[in-house]
Amino acid sequence: MTGKNTARYRHIQFPGRRVIVKGLPVLLWVAVVFLPACPSDECTDGKCYEEMDPKWGASVLFVLDPSTGNSPWEQWGLKVWGETVNVIGLQNNGGSVVVEASDPCFDAPRLAAFRVSDGEQVEVVRPVVSIPGNESDTSCDDIMLAGVTGFRNVSGVCVGIETATGDMIAINPLDDTEMWRSAVGATDSFASGNVLLAFGVAEDGKNGSFVVKRIAATTGQLLWQRVREEAMRPLGANGQFVFLMDRHPFALSAVTGDDGWTFEKDGWIFDPKRDGGLLLGDVLYIRKQYIVESKCSAAAAQ
Repeated sequence: MTGKNTARYRHIQFPGRRVIVKGLPVLLWVAVVFLPACPSDECTDGKCYEEMDPKWGASVLFVLDPSTGNSPWEQWGLKVWGETVNVIGLQNNGGSVVVEASDPCFDAPRLAAFRVSDGEQVEVVRPVVSIPGNESDTSCDDIMLAGVTGFRNVSGVCVGIETATGDMIAINPLDDTEMWRSAVGATDSFASGNVLLAFGVAEDGKNGSFVVKRIAATTGQLLWQRVREEAMRPLGANGQFVFLMDRHPFALSAVTGDDGWTFEKDGWIFDPKRDGGLLLGDVLYIRKQYIVESKCSAAAAQ
């Protein structure tokens, strides 16, 4: 089912039966309770039984306008099941987005494609253009500095994190000289275009507070910082916003760090262990997954 749907009831089609439910999360919770037991603790020929988790490992794909946070369409029930579902790229000159589903019981990952304009499922064709930056960036691989890891190329500068101190260190890849060092207390970083973000624990005395800082890639200067109660993960960045996720996807001004927008849906909390998203082209894709762990799946993974 596609298109933005504000109705309180949704029709969900499952193999062999059609049901009307009030709220998808309620349906999936009930489904967990009444799932049939696995016929045995092993998969047959490495494949899960038909009634097991490939049917219930459902994902929802949200498309967000990066400038407003509005959702032009939502794809409920991606018609491709698995324990992990990820957006892998575009096809048809950016006309449709391709997702890949993987599961311990699948012989190979499964693909599905959805039209960017309205979310309708379309045929998967080649070539699939992989996500820019999703490939390994090897431009800073030759930088070797004891105790410094995670070098990322941003604006032609190789920036890594000193694990002992959390300092960010920038190296000129042309002559391997240190350009700047910034005591930002980073545990992780993100780079896109000229945007460099440092993530860490906030130094404000609060337990469980986390901070994101934007650092000037060429000087190491702190441009802004924001503290939130939950750990943040990067989704992408453009000239106007940086896009992050904790319990909800949200945007901060790339220039000032001020609040841009927050995407909220009643009763929905995004799980950082499974849910995610990214900025692909000029569109934000946000994925929420509902997963039921099964004995068959666990047996196949061993």
